[in-house]
Amino acid sequence: MKKYLLTGLICLSMVFMSTARSGADTEVGHVLSVKKQVHIVQGESKKAAEPQMKLMLKDSVETGKKSRAKLFFTDDSIINLGEMSKLVVEEYLYSPEKQRSKSIYRLIDGSLKVVVGRSDLEIHTATAVAAARGTVIHVKYMKIGGKWFTIVIVTEGESKVTAVIDGKLGKKSVLVKAGEMTRVEWGMDPEDVKDADFELLGDDWGDIIVIGDYPKGHSEEDKKTPEELLSEGDVDPGSDQEPEDPVSPVNVEMEFGY
Repeated sequence: MKKYLLTGLICLSMVFMSTARSGADTEVGHVLSVKKQVHIVQGESKKAAEPQMKLMLKDSVETGKKSRAKLFFTDDSIINLGEMSKLVVEEYLYSPEKQRSKSIYRLIDGSLKVVVGRSDLEIHTATAVAAARGTVIHVKYMKIGGKWFTIVIVTEGESKVTAVIDGKLGKKSVLVKAGEMTRVEWGMDPEDVKDADFELLGDDWGDIIVIGDYPKGHSEEDKKTPEELLSEGDVDPGSDQEPEDPVSPVNVEMEFGY
């Protein structure tokens, strides 16, 4: 009897230890690059984000005006967070044996682009859930005509989009494929799928350039050098700063990833 009791206590201890490792002390990724005002909020602590800063479960990432962040996760997923945005790492379960994860990110405000790696990934907003796997999607939570909408645009793969009504998943879902989009108004079912309107993304369409070694498992587009991108006209080589006089040097902002 004592033997069984001891075995039970050991098993119970292992469960508690496992739960602790999957809690807020679980490392889920790190910051690749930042532009201007980006902060990581961990509990009551708020710190300015820097490249290589660790990301933990339940962390939130916040960007200011004209600011962006590029985040890398252990399943090779990458999230580009647009300006005036707030993202929370809600759930992240990673299996080293299967090299796959199940992750849930909550977009409180703003916009993001996610390149989904080896993950069953969901983006949650107040009005919708966008589920994706091996996909590139854009999600934006914004107000249009006084009403709140979630906009989902897919550029690669496909995403299943379901409304959130009164805090619960709605009965209707739509499948959004590459080059398509849907909108989900507060308290309503997803709109019918239609051709993507990328103008809705505004200035959040582009990525932050990361110079140096890039995490494996992503497209060649992500690995291009700044010179290649400039020659193709994909980025603006200018700076937000202006010289004080014609002979002053020009300061150029660039983001470095390691």
